[in-house]
Amino acid sequence: MASSSTKYEMEKFDGGSSFSLWKNKSSLILQSLRKAIEDNFPEVPTHQASELITQTCDKTSYKDLCNSALGSANAADVHSLAKSALGATTLQGGEVTKKMAELMMGKAADVVQTLTDCSQNYNVAMDKIKFATAALEAKVFNDVKVGITTAMTEAQSCEDGFKGASPMTADNTKFSQLCSISLSIAELAKI
Repeated sequence: MASSSTKYEMEKFDGGSSFSLWKNKSSLILQSLRKAIEDNFPEVPTHQASELITQTCDKTSYKDLCNSALGSANAADVHSLAKSALGATTLQGGEVTKKMAELMMGKAADVVQTLTDCSQNYNVAMDKIKFATAALEAKVFNDVKVGITTAMTEAQSCEDGFKGASPMTADNTKFSQLCSISLSIAELAKI
C-alpha cells in the first residue's frame, strides 16, 4: 500500500469572525480526518482483527478504552493497530479543541484566557501526534515515544492551567489515556 500524506490545518477561533462558520469549518476538517484514517487501513477479516485488538489492548493500562477506541479498526498487525491508536488520539484531540471553542462562548475573560492557553497546548500536542505518526511510519520508535509523551505533557499543562475545577478534566484524561495506549502499542510494534 502506498503511503500518502495530507496535512490539515485547523485555525484557532480568534473571536473576530463568525463562530458558527469557524465551527462548521472545523467539523468538516474533523470529518476529513476521520475519512483519511478510515481510508488508510487495509481490510482484514473481522475475527482476526478483533483477536489482535483484544490481545493487544490487554497489554495496555486502559484495556476498556483501548477496546472501545480500536474495536472497529481493520488492523492486520500491531504496527497498523498503533497507527489506528494514533488516529483515535488525533480524533480525540480534535474533539477537545472543538469543545474548548464552544466553552469560550460567554465565559469570563480569565476562563477564556485559560481555554486559549489550552488550545495552544493542544496545537502543540496535535503536532506531536503527527510527528509520532510519521515516526511510526519510518519505524523510528524513539521519536514515536518523544512525540507521544510530549503530547501527554501538553494535555496535563492544559489541565494544570485551571484554577480550581477544570471543565476539561474528562477530555484531557481521555486524550492522555489514548496517548498512553498509543505508546504501549507502538512499543509492542517495535518488537
